[in-house]
Amino acid sequence: MNNLFENDDYCFVCGKSNPIGLKARIWNREGKALIDIKIPREYQGYRGVIHGGILSTLLDEAMIYAASSISAKAVTAKIEVKFLKPVLCEREIVVMGEVVKKKKNWVIAEGRIQYKGEKEDLCKGQALIKIWEA
Repeated sequence: MNNLFENDDYCFVCGKSNPIGLKARIWNREGKALIDIKIPREYQGYRGVIHGGILSTLLDEAMIYAASSISAKAVTAKIEVKFLKPVLCEREIVVMGEVVKKKKNWVIAEGRIQYKGEKEDLCKGQALIKIWEA
């Protein structure tokens, strides 16, 4: 089971070896994570709008990285996403994740997506995440 959680650099969001992945750079520290990325049209739903599944995936990744910064291993048990406004392709966005509560082997994390340099939330999420030490 431990092999299941080894990083083989093929993650859809952050893996550099995945030819169809997003290749996002992610910074995480002290219960917080940040992704700064521009999503191309190949990942759109409606014309010029990033597909909701991609936005959900980015929020999940940011929240998992936030949890991983305080524990060796983390997996999402439950996630909820709220789409507030259309998020356009080819614009730089910032995806933020933050651990807001920790209780034993569980954390609750929150995430948000904004256009770079702006403060309005375009998409928000919350996740229940299982954590454990290796």
